Amino acid sequence: MPVIGDLQLSADGRSILLTSGAAMSLQQIRVGAQIWAGTISWDPDAGLPMLGTILVKGPDYRIITQIFRQFLLSTAGVVSVDELTVQLDRAARKLSARFAVTCEDGASISDEVSFAIA
Repeated sequence: MPVIGDLQLSADGRSILLTSGAAMSLQQIRVGAQIWAGTISWDPDAGLPMLGTILVKGPDYRIITQIFRQFLLSTAGVVSVDELTVQLDRAARKLSARFAVTCEDGASISDEVSFAIA
């Protein structure tokens, strides 16, 4: 049974469609990566543990990579993480995670999520 997620507009913008498959997984990754753990009152474990783990002085990239890998694998419709690179651009004060995943429908998607760090 396919996993169905949020809504999206058709290419011409005239119809509302249910997001499914790889598009749904990508949407959930993009949105979920912006949630900080502890910020949703009804689900305090949702999101990434930004404070105390990711946004710290001298971050451990092995731990950050493990956190992102687990986050990607826990996303509905994702069956494997094919590539994952975490980088910190100190000059631009930006943390980026580039990834490629394979979804249940066999599609492969890749993208990047970035965080500004103050």
